[in-house]
Amino acid sequence: MTHRFSTAIAAALLLTLSLAVGAEDAKPVTFATTARIEVDATGKLVKVEAANDLPAHMRTYVEQQLATWTFARRGHEGVAGNATSYVTLGACALPQADGTFAMGLAFGGYGPRLSTGTLMRPTGDLAGAIAQSRVVGHIDIAFVVNADGSAKVDAIEGIGDPRVRKTVSPAIKRWIAAQHFDPETVGGNPVATRLRLGLDVAQDSNGRSGDESTPAMTSPACQRAGMAAAPAMDMAATDSVVSITPAI
Repeated sequence: MTHRFSTAIAAALLLTLSLAVGAEDAKPVTFATTARIEVDATGKLVKVEAANDLPAHMRTYVEQQLATWTFARRGHEGVAGNATSYVTLGACALPQADGTFAMGLAFGGYGPRLSTGTLMRPTGDLAGAIAQSRVVGHIDIAFVVNADGSAKVDAIEGIGDPRVRKTVSPAIKRWIAAQHFDPETVGGNPVATRLRLGLDVAQDSNGRSGDESTPAMTSPACQRAGMAAAPAMDMAATDSVVSITPAI
């Protein structure tokens, strides 16, 4: 089962945290983040670790919320033991008049994560190739993250024009190959995982291209603030070592 920020499953969780904030913190904080989860053979969550770069109170909130979700193990041939994966989240922390934060989460998906801890965005020669070719529409990329964290494209769909494909496809393959991931593991051993990545591309009036990803955060708090935390793009594992049902 795959999950996307653009589906109803990305509805927000809201929780008021008793945190003192000053007048200088009047603006909402919106961001995308990840958390590492570990489940046993029965699917019981045994460990969850929010990203270390989050403030302590935000890490606690993320970890407490993930602890209420439902997890299951998926079999992986030839290996046994606890399984680890990475959950992608959108988040918003909105200061309240009484000095507390209203915080919301949106579930994006799970699988390997970039070793940098960031989310994927088209950069470098891929961004240039997309702009030069003036490609518009949805590009679907199937690729595998190997046990060593390297990645390789399996297939690219959605580019019909052969001339555009000749320019953009090699750039996509180089872009994916340049990434390095923290792979999923089973029994402490890294395993390969297949993923599908969706990229929606538009061209503005000056011919520049951009990602039109649907905002990840749809909480009333962030909507009232006129802000949203957006995923880099739509990516989901197709054979993850776990499955996740968020309590949203």
